[in-house]
Amino acid sequence: MNLCANELHDLDNPANVAARSDGGVRCMPCRSAYNHQYYKQNRAKMRAYADDYRRRNPRKDQKRDYTLRHRYGIGTDDYERLLVVQDGRCAVCGRIETARHNNGQIRRLAVDHDHESGEIRGLLCSRCNRRIGAVVDDPDWLRRAIEYTGVKVI
Repeated sequence: MNLCANELHDLDNPANVAARSDGGVRCMPCRSAYNHQYYKQNRAKMRAYADDYRRRNPRKDQKRDYTLRHRYGIGTDDYERLLVVQDGRCAVCGRIETARHNNGQIRRLAVDHDHESGEIRGLLCSRCNRRIGAVVDDPDWLRRAIEYTGVKVI
């Protein structure tokens, strides 16, 4: 059963076809457009379902631990120890994190590490993490910025 909204779309190419639960097919562009429209019309219902699913399947801590181990070679316990040592504050500016995710929750401090050696230097707030990332990538920029502003470097 061909349910593609556009007769010109190629349904003979398996890579361009999305199967439907009723046995029909829809090309990927039409499927994407349909999904987008459905989400717009049912946003509250979709969000409620996702929130309920996350409540019933609390794997966030497992995911966080996996991400920390995979990216930085530390676990959640190591991260928490660093957080206690730094008193929950950024290693550079000494402030607590104030940046928020789109859902309104405050972000965690970022793990700062040497990209060449992999050595962990500490936990940084989003602001300092971005700044250090920019400076490490281009130390000449930092020198020029210091000269430009006339700041005396001790």
